[in-house]
Amino acid sequence: CFALRVFPGREALRDLLLWCVPWFAIVGAHFGWRFAYYGAWLPNTFHAKVNGLWFEQAAHYFGIFHDDYKVGYYLPLILLGLLRTRGFAHAFFTMSIFTYCAYLYAIGGGRFEFRFLVVILPTLYWLIAEGLRVLLEAPGPARRGFGVLAIAAAAALLVTTHLGSISPAAKVDRYHIESIARTRDYAAGRAEQGKILRRYIDEGVLPTDLMLCVGGAGALPYYTGWPTLDFRGLNDPVIAHSPLDERGAIAHEHYATAAYMRERGVVVYDALNHLVHTGDVSRYRGHAAIRGNQTWKLRAVRLGEHTMVFSTLVPEAKFRHAFGDLEILFCPDTLCDELTPDGARTAPGWRRPKATRPRPSLEAHHRRHSEPLPRGEAAVHRDRLAGHEGRIVGGEEESGSGDLLRLSEARQFVLKAHLLLVLGHRFA
Repeated sequence: CFALRVFPGREALRDLLLWCVPWFAIVGAHFGWRFAYYGAWLPNTFHAKVNGLWFEQAAHYFGIFHDDYKVGYYLPLILLGLLRTRGFAHAFFTMSIFTYCAYLYAIGGGRFEFRFLVVILPTLYWLIAEGLRVLLEAPGPARRGFGVLAIAAAAALLVTTHLGSISPAAKVDRYHIESIARTRDYAAGRAEQGKILRRYIDEGVLPTDLMLCVGGAGALPYYTGWPTLDFRGLNDPVIAHSPLDERGAIAHEHYATAAYMRERGVVVYDALNHLVHTGDVSRYRGHAAIRGNQTWKLRAVRLGEHTMVFSTLVPEAKFRHAFGDLEILFCPDTLCDELTPDGARTAPGWRRPKATRPRPSLEAHHRRHSEPLPRGEAAVHRDRLAGHEGRIVGGEEESGSGDLLRLSEARQFVLKAHLLLVLGHRFA
């Protein structure tokens, strides 16, 4: 925007340089340091999450945002304010939002609900409020009519924002876009599991230095203190730069191979994305998890009132050394070797698990239920809380909590308060 004002002579070139040089110096120094330290110009998380252009997914992302909040209907007000005021600030913020959204659209949006759009909401609503101000200040005999239109549009904006924040249609994931409440519940559950494991570590039941691998870390590594490999490559450049077989859940498309996890010495891989269980876990006996198009044999270790169910990539001797005298409940080596990826019943002695109703788990976010395996096909375990494409071969279906809210109360309050302050300031 500044450059466009320089060429017609509205601003001096010297002012443009004074405005740009500090920014390029600071950002350039940061990029230089990153390359010198990491050997890459961009963060590892960029390579793990951004996998080329994906316009189809972006259309879903922005379309859902509009369906929820009807923001698209108010965008003409931004154009109206830009054409009428012709101010630098208005042009600068409009161009900034456009450039940012163009980039976000190119990469396909995001996995977690609208978090990448939250950063532009204050500026976006300020620009909308500027358009409403233009209507209120319209000259001539039509001023009263435009004023009524502006007030009606402002009221409609508040109403549509509120309705979008409590929309029941958004209680489930849509096009691999996870709701905020689901993310919040998952994070709370991960923290709770981490605290449970921390207690067993402090009591000497579990070792202090197990190599952990998780698909959705949450606060689990924080509480355990275990060195952790992210299954999706967020903290590992080898996984982050691995080739893609196909597009899947956006930003969750790379995954570690069994060979690489074995090379890293992963003792505990949370293949179910739910590491700590209470009650009976026998429903996992003789079953395997499928994550990243790979089959993972499940093992279980009793910790007292809790049980860890996971996969391991280390030899048996190292596995038993890590867990000492803890009770190892099952090791389905024979069965898992015989199971096909689609869960076909090929292993000798395989029996259909009985329908059980396990006691509710300690994690309030993970409401569990079980069903008998349908004859001739495997029941599918969908890991809804983390959004990964995991399933259980020969197991029972699990679902997340159905009692989900649309947005956190704090974010609803901040958004609505911001709207009221901006509109009130402009109408004053």
